[in-house]
Amino acid sequence: MPPRTSRRELSPLQRAEIIGAHKAGVLQAHIARTFNLPEATVRYTVNLASKRVDHRSQPRGRPRKTTKADDDLLEREALADPSRSFRSLQSDSPLSRQTIKRRLKERSVTKQPAAQTSSSSMPSSDRVSRRNWTFERSSVASRNDVRR
Repeated sequence: MPPRTSRRELSPLQRAEIIGAHKAGVLQAHIARTFNLPEATVRYTVNLASKRVDHRSQPRGRPRKTTKADDDLLEREALADPSRSFRSLQSDSPLSRQTIKRRLKERSVTKQPAAQTSSSSMPSSDRVSRRNWTFERSSVASRNDVRR
């Protein structure tokens, strides 16, 4: 048995040589010894030869859901109203929110968060005045807020 090699992808040239030798009638075991490859690699390369174009690897991962035109449209809509939520962008298309976020991130389009309403029961004037308080003063105030 030939010695194991480190895992690496075969180059298109190596694949072409393996396919050429196979078509010339050379046994797979002999091809494996000649190229110092496992016989399973030679068998796998020969079996997938018909699916490859120019002996190149097939693309990995899931096919892209959107076209360049879809991405352009999404970018235009997002830039037209930067405060528009991902959910509202999603309502116009069949894409998931995560896909929309990913496509906009790829194009460096950042969303501006919509103005948040405060859920605090404290009046806004008190929140502003407490902004520069020290730790001691804020802990006393928070204890007083709990007592109310």
